[in-house]
Amino acid sequence: MAKKCNYCNYMMGDQEVYCPSCGKKYQNPDEAVTVSADVAPAAPPVNPVVSQTPPASVSPAAATKQKSRVPFILLGVGIAAVIFVILLVVILNTGKTKTQTTASSSQSDTTVALEGKYTWTSPGDNQSGSMRIYDDDTALFTRNDSTSIYMTFDKSSNTVSFTDSDGTKYTGTYSQDGDNLYITFDNYTDSFKKD
Repeated sequence: MAKKCNYCNYMMGDQEVYCPSCGKKYQNPDEAVTVSADVAPAAPPVNPVVSQTPPASVSPAAATKQKSRVPFILLGVGIAAVIFVILLVVILNTGKTKTQTTASSSQSDTTVALEGKYTWTSPGDNQSGSMRIYDDDTALFTRNDSTSIYMTFDKSSNTVSFTDSDGTKYTGTYSQDGDNLYITFDNYTDSFKKD
């Protein structure tokens, strides 16, 4: 009749005293075991079936060395993948930058730089004047009646603004067509010709 190990529930043969699975001594649950203080329990036999060493063809040192290489190989592959992605992003962004630079260069070739002196003539009320736009995108507009207005141009949004003598701030838009500059405030457009 088979018996079950008290520790690991392994089914043991009738004649086995020690469990072949866990190596502990079988104790019959019907018998009380008393251990004398001066008698040491016998050591369990070594289980010949279970082996904790690698096969004879691979030494324990070589098995440990092979296992320890795996994390380093995975780390190396991961680092190589990250470097590849970074290079790919840099290469793709460099192409976009060149395209944008070419596009902005061709756009600036079709328009004339704002800086310079312009002449203005109002067709309705015989007013005239001149305007000087400086390279810092500020301008001084002087009419023939000696009225002067300081303006600021914003090239990124094609807007122009100034504050009148009474403190009122005006913002308008501007556009260019060759040497002609058109400034629009409140649906009224003034035309300036570059000198």
